[in-house]
Amino acid sequence: MTSSSLNLRYDASMSAGVAAIAPAGTVVEITGGLTNGFYGVNWDGLSGYMYGDYLSYTDAALSERGGSGNEGVAGPGAGTGSGTGNTMASFALQYVGYPYVWATAGPASFDCSGFTYWVALNVLGIDIGRGLFTQVVAGTPVAYSDLQPGDLVFFQNTYTWGLSHSGIYIGNNQFVHAENETTGVKISDITSQYYSSRWYGAVRLA
Repeated sequence: MTSSSLNLRYDASMSAGVAAIAPAGTVVEITGGLTNGFYGVNWDGLSGYMYGDYLSYTDAALSERGGSGNEGVAGPGAGTGSGTGNTMASFALQYVGYPYVWATAGPASFDCSGFTYWVALNVLGIDIGRGLFTQVVAGTPVAYSDLQPGDLVFFQNTYTWGLSHSGIYIGNNQFVHAENETTGVKISDITSQYYSSRWYGAVRLA
C-alpha cells in the first residue's frame, strides 16, 4: 500500500517516465523483487515500478484505477475520461512548479506547446509537433461540453493575437499548463474570466 502519493514509473529509475500517479492508500500487487530501490508492481492491469520506501504491506483488497484516484474528475461534460486520458493528466501534474522557459520542451523546463508535446510523447509515444498549429490538428476535435481529462485545450489572444496558448485538461474545470516565466507550470481554472474569454478549442489524442 502506498504511504503517500506515488509515481508508477516505466522503469526502476527516478529518471524513468511516469505512467500514472497513485494516491496515498492505493493497494497494488508486488510482482517483482527490489531493483534500485524499486519494486515491480501491478496496479489494476497497469504494470510498472514504484519506489519501495513508500510501500508497506497490507492485506487490504487491491485498488482499482477507476476508483478513488479518479473520482470527481468530471469536467464541463459528464465524462470522467479514458484510462489513457487520466494517465496523460497524471503524468502532466507531476511537473507543476517546473519553470517556464521559451522554446523548451522538457524535461527541466517548458513553454506551453513544449509542455503538451512532452506529455504526449512520453505517455502516448507520439510526436504532435512543437507548434500550436500542428498540435491543434493532431487529434479529434472535442466540444467544450465534452471535455475529458487528457484532452489538449487551446486559447487565443493571450500574449499575442490568435491561437497562442495550450494546456492539458485534468478535470473539475481545471487544466495544467506552462503559463509564463512568472508562474511556470501551474493549474488554472478553465472557467476563470481570463481563460474562458480566450477559449479556442480542444482535441483528444487517444
